[in-house]
Formats: sequence, C-alpha cells, structure tokens
Amino acid sequence: MDARRFLKRAILIDHRIEARAEELKRLETRMRGGTVRMEETVSRGSKQRGLEDPVAEAEAMRDEIARDIEDMCRVKREINEVIDSVESEKHRTVLEMRYRNGWTVERIAKELHYSYQHVVRLHREALKIVEKKKNFSGAMR
Repeated sequence: MDARRFLKRAILIDHRIEARAEELKRLETRMRGGTVRMEETVSRGSKQRGLEDPVAEAEAMRDEIARDIEDMCRVKREINEVIDSVESEKHRTVLEMRYRNGWTVERIAKELHYSYQHVVRLHREALKIVEKKKNFSGAMR
C-alpha cells in the first residue's frame, strides 16, 4: 500500500459510514410509515415489501455502522500518528486538510491562499516524506 492509499482509508470509511447511515434512515422511515402493515408482515412471517424483519435488519445495520466507526477510529489514530510525524508545517497542514478533514485540493488552495498547482506540489512532496518515514511495501494492509 502506498502513502496516498494509506492516508485515504479514513475518508473511504467515512463515506461508507455515511452511506450506511442514509440506508438505515430510509429503512427506519419506511418502518415508521407502515408500522401496522409491517407488524402484520412480521407476525405472519411473509416477505411483503421485500423486508423480512425490518427491526432485525435495522439492528444489524446499526451493528455494522458501529463496527465501521470502531475501524475508522483505529485507522484515524494510525493516520494521525503518521501526519503528526511530518516535521514540515506546510506539508503537515496539507496532509491534515486533505486526510483529516477530507478537503479537496481546490478547497485547500483556497483556504491557504495558494495556487492549485502549489498545493498539488506540496501534497506530492508530503506523500514522499510519508513514504520515507513509513514502510508501505506490503507491511500495511
């Protein structure tokens, strides 16, 4: 795994959590909208509306989200350690904005009052610094 993929894991996990939370929200909305019918459906054991047991399905989804959050916390701790080890303040700031905050290069450039090209250059340099500090040749997932 290279430095970019290592650092980007938290952003990807965060997106996965958001997607599952939205799915859970839709499921709960459907459950509230048809409470009586859903109770009848569950009690008869039929698979009406494509939901076998919406309560159990929602609970399973909450468990998945909780596991993802635990995973994200662990990954973010690893990422924070790596970012904090970068000595150059400019490079560390770009890494923080990109991988801790999930900002785009465009937003970083705007916030720092740098050109887009300068942020791309700083980001590339920062990734090289991280690559040198950390051995990414298969040692990490």
